[in-house]
Amino acid sequence: MVKKFAIILAIVLPIFTFVIYTIFSESNDTEVKIEAYMMNSMSHEEGTYKKVNSVIEIDSKDPKNYIEVQMIEDIYDEKDQYIKTKVIQSTQKGEQEKTLNEETTLFLPDQFEFNDGHRFPIGESLTADEKAQVQELIEEEIDF
Repeated sequence: MVKKFAIILAIVLPIFTFVIYTIFSESNDTEVKIEAYMMNSMSHEEGTYKKVNSVIEIDSKDPKNYIEVQMIEDIYDEKDQYIKTKVIQSTQKGEQEKTLNEETTLFLPDQFEFNDGHRFPIGESLTADEKAQVQELIEEEIDF
């Protein structure tokens, strides 16, 4: 139970913080957050864990605070064997998804870090150049 809470908190807290910051910031520009991280799959999802590259855009000029999430998820089983890749684009208008059959994410280690025998989410601090590469990769794959 504590493990699931920690995972959910690790996922939700950065996004929530980013959303709150954007809502109350005085900037009129679109805010962009680019990430690379690994996380356990949820119980209803295929696989044991996934590597994720994501771009989150929030338009603070839009009165409805338009949010768009684009991500690539490489999915793995408990033996660290690759299963598949999902490319997802989610907006307030809906979600689109496609499946690839090759590992696609960038800037993540081969395996999770372990602590007391449990897998924990990890994120990588990306340089400006790495963020640009992740954003370019996602833009290339999002061709719905």
